[in-house]
Amino acid sequence: MHSSPDALDEPTVSRLKDVAQQLLIDTELPVDELVDAVVAAPGGERMLVMSDETLDRKLRVIFDGLAREGGYLDSGVDWIEFLSLDAHIVVRLKPGFDNVLSLDAYLLCDEGVEATRSEVAAWVAVQPQPVLGMLLLGERHIGGAESEPAPMLTLDLRADGVMSEFVFELLTPYVTAWVSRSVARPEPLAFGLEGEPYRVRRATLIEPNNTWLVLASEPSYLSEEALLETRRAEDAGIYDLMWTAPKNGQAGDVCLIYFAAPRSAVHFVARLASQPFWSADIDATSEHGIDRHQWWAYLSPPVEVEPVTIGVLRAAFGGYLTLKGRSGHYVPPRVTAQLSIRSRDEARQSELNDVFQPPSSARGAAATEPLTLEGWRSVPGGLLPLEAKVSELVVLPLIDLMTSPLVPRDNNGRAGLTSVEVVAEYPVSSGFVDFVLNAGTPPVEALAIEVKLATPRPSSGSWRDSADFQQLLRYMRDLGTPGLLVDMHRLLLVRPDADQPFREIIRSSATWDDVAAVRDLVYEGRSAAVRADATDFGGEPVGGR
Repeated sequence: MHSSPDALDEPTVSRLKDVAQQLLIDTELPVDELVDAVVAAPGGERMLVMSDETLDRKLRVIFDGLAREGGYLDSGVDWIEFLSLDAHIVVRLKPGFDNVLSLDAYLLCDEGVEATRSEVAAWVAVQPQPVLGMLLLGERHIGGAESEPAPMLTLDLRADGVMSEFVFELLTPYVTAWVSRSVARPEPLAFGLEGEPYRVRRATLIEPNNTWLVLASEPSYLSEEALLETRRAEDAGIYDLMWTAPKNGQAGDVCLIYFAAPRSAVHFVARLASQPFWSADIDATSEHGIDRHQWWAYLSPPVEVEPVTIGVLRAAFGGYLTLKGRSGHYVPPRVTAQLSIRSRDEARQSELNDVFQPPSSARGAAATEPLTLEGWRSVPGGLLPLEAKVSELVVLPLIDLMTSPLVPRDNNGRAGLTSVEVVAEYPVSSGFVDFVLNAGTPPVEALAIEVKLATPRPSSGSWRDSADFQQLLRYMRDLGTPGLLVDMHRLLLVRPDADQPFREIIRSSATWDDVAAVRDLVYEGRSAAVRADATDFGGEPVGGR
């Protein structure tokens, strides 16, 4: 922030005002005064210049809060590390979740004081558990292969504007008690009574779109102790059990966990607690070597059921069922309707009833029904096995939605698109664009759309490292238009000359405002084309309306 305020670009000014708002500084001040006020405020300069320029927006909220505290602070694209005299906090994006962070806070001893593992374990054992998260015996890495035992408060939390205040309020009683080796006495929370609204939504509260057979082998069979741990974690707002999953699965989907021979049966039922995510860094538990390049998802606590054998499954499928390939075989509603699934422990039957709620029909997919936003959001992943189906059931209906009078009007009073044509397999110098939208009269190229089944989020956290995203950028450069990357889960909106999306829309929770954002991108592309070609659309000014 040492350049002249007059030279600040729009994103920097936007960031400056965002930081000023966090610091309760008047954002209407002239830019030069705003810079001076922010830099003079505690933590202000660090909030402006220390964070990684590509730090995810969800992490930036808690980064700004930590920057106001005294201590060492560092960050990357998808992580933050904070070290003070009494706590070491590590925050990361939680894969598969739309707006959730994982936080581990290690409580530190006074300088010159050390604690043994047994001392830490004894102290943790007598503490009350927090309203959100869990207090555990942790292992804090302090450099290289070195580590030390420490009390650890671990939690998953939804990103929110006062998240850092909530974390410190949650943490402070335990920090104080650890230093004095006493019992923590947490007070009712001001920023998050009972952990709300930061608590991750329970998987059973998400309406399922699909039912899947997910595969397993004997080494991954869950013990009663392991099942108990998953239930304790869920009560604390944490989902930590990962399983290989279908890439077109959706959070809330029902999973029938099938174990190969010698069991050859479904033994557990669970829900997908997250969207599937791609990873090459997770080791699968299996009798045989498994490629580490897999789609994974977090599961809700599985409920053990009376075995549903392969013979029963085959009969329900009409006599033919081959369970080969990657984990995740779609189970149509007509099949689940024939399955009788009972809890192995009668006391858990009501829990199973909450978990095993397979959809009775393929929601949102009937071509004979009028198109609605809810229907578009609800198209089940099981009906999207190929990119062609994503085009048919996601992309083309989205274009129809953009013409709806229900789309909110923009600043120029425009509602839905009124003049647009869709061209499939549009040839450009670097290949064929799945769809190009031509807008206006006469029509000009306004938006490039690339369609994928499921685009893995790069491990770096930056979309510029995605091969699918780079493909879209090439098409955008060829056409000189904005771009839209669409898969079964999300939409990425990209402006010309950008190397990152400016907006990510999760289809299952999309709103009319999201549809309007795509509509606005088409208008932007049309206006840019008009300016570039000095073409007037039916008497409109060259700059567009």
